[in-house]
Order: sequence, then C-alpha cells, then structure tokens
Amino acid sequence: MLSIILNIVGLLCIVVSLIIINNISKEEKELYEEILLIHEDVKYCSSAMENIFNSFDDLIETSLNNLETYQKKHLSITDKEYVERYNYSSNNTLNQNRKNILDDSKEDNISNKEINRRIFQLKEQGLSNEQIAKKLNKGVREVDIIIKMWSSIN
Repeated sequence: MLSIILNIVGLLCIVVSLIIINNISKEEKELYEEILLIHEDVKYCSSAMENIFNSFDDLIETSLNNLETYQKKHLSITDKEYVERYNYSSNNTLNQNRKNILDDSKEDNISNKEINRRIFQLKEQGLSNEQIAKKLNKGVREVDIIIKMWSSIN
C-alpha cells in the first residue's frame, strides 16, 4: 500500500512539474516575441538614423558647394590675378585703374559711347551687371541690354 501512495504522490509531482514548466515556457515565449519586436524596432531606428545622417551629409555637401559657388560668383578676384589677367603695366597700378573708372562713373552727364566703354571696362574687371548698374547709376536691365547688344555685334 505504501508503494501505491508513493507512486500516486510521484505522479502528482510529475503532473505539477509539467504544468509549472508549461507556464514558464509560455512566459518565456512571450518574452522572446517581445524581444523580437524590440529588435525590429531597433533595426528600423538604426536604418532611419543612417538615412538621417546620409541626408545631413548630403545637405552639408550641397551647402558647401553652394557656398563655394557663391564665393566664386560674388567675390572679386585678387589684385595679382587682375594684373595678370588684364596685363596692366606696373606704371598704372590696379588701384589707380579702378579709381579712375569708378570716379568717372560718378558723373551724371556722360555720352552713350562713354557709358558703353565704361560698362565694358567694368565687365572686364569681373563685376556683375548689377554692380555695374549701381556704379554707373543705370538700370540693371539697361546694362544687360547694352552688353547683349554689343556682344552680338562684335
């Protein structure tokens, strides 16, 4: 009789153990699925951050290129480059040339031929049409038209 009671107690222990193992297994499976979801979220965030960094790098590169283009377009050339480019003699310095042209441009009553000559001198110096118009107290559109007209003739 004792052996039957021990066998029943043993079977009860085994059944209880299987139930406990099954419950623990379900909890672990739920934890594992949650960990997989978190892992997917981390991969998504990592991918998103990588895209953001790439976009930021592209933005910086584009901004630097735009800045270089702006500097090349709007900054005047150095005096040395100017002298080499336009072959001005050492007797007639760059500052004197610029001063003469700019001083002449301040006069109000100037002939059309003189205006055209000054426009082309300033254009050769590398000034933009807007800068030329401002220096000669003329409209930008007028300067554009004169430059286009004389360029097509010559």
